[in-house]
Amino acid sequence: ATDHSGNTKTYTQYISMTYDETLVRWTQFPDAEVNVSCTAADHTPEASEAVAEDGCGNNLNVSVNLIETTYPCDGERVEIWEFTAEDACGNPLSFNQTVNVYDHTDPEVVTKKDYWVLNQCGIDNETMIPANDTCDDTLAYAYQVGVDDIQESQFNDTCAYRYTIYREWKAVDDCGNEATEDQYIHMDWRGLAVQPTFYVKLENDTLVSLADYGLTDGQTIDYECAVEFVEPNIVALDACDNEITVTPSGPIEISNDCTHRYKDEY
Repeated sequence: ATDHSGNTKTYTQYISMTYDETLVRWTQFPDAEVNVSCTAADHTPEASEAVAEDGCGNNLNVSVNLIETTYPCDGERVEIWEFTAEDACGNPLSFNQTVNVYDHTDPEVVTKKDYWVLNQCGIDNETMIPANDTCDDTLAYAYQVGVDDIQESQFNDTCAYRYTIYREWKAVDDCGNEATEDQYIHMDWRGLAVQPTFYVKLENDTLVSLADYGLTDGQTIDYECAVEFVEPNIVALDACDNEITVTPSGPIEISNDCTHRYKDEY
């Protein structure tokens, strides 16, 4: 200030601006905990779900990051996402959201449920078949929990040519969800019957064909008087290579001189 005589006086004033960091706040934020199915397309929260402003009413940039993941079981997980914002003075703001990804989805047993098989020898007794699970990549197989032969009422003499195999399959994922599937395999070998094949079984259980043993159908074998007749051990295998009972009818001696002839039917 200057008076009329030109005398001057100065005065300096200092104004200290104090910023209240508590004014940094969320004006919009998502639920603290959400539950989503593992079959949902995407579980990632968006930064736009939260809005923050500083003490002057300015909107702040918000970011969201996954900071922790735990797995209660294969197919389920618990995710913790952190929303953060910061004003120009470095005052931080944060908010955590828990995302529970649950697995209530049953697996799927991959098999034909009902089909026919033309086969005289049956089929392999499988104990595992493929299975799929939308949320559990570790599940690859379903296990057999039940099996039975259901005889049907169609027979050929004393040999059943048609029957049904029942199998029950179960798949259980790591989270305890399970699925069962009934399977009916209808076996039919009408018209496929194959005559059994005869062999000679040696003492070491080796099977030799009749031709290799020197026998033919309708063959007559002469034995001298001093030679004891030794009947070959004739066996037969069916079309499925199962040994079946062979019943000889003799041998019947048909000679009337010193040379003995025998007839045997199998």
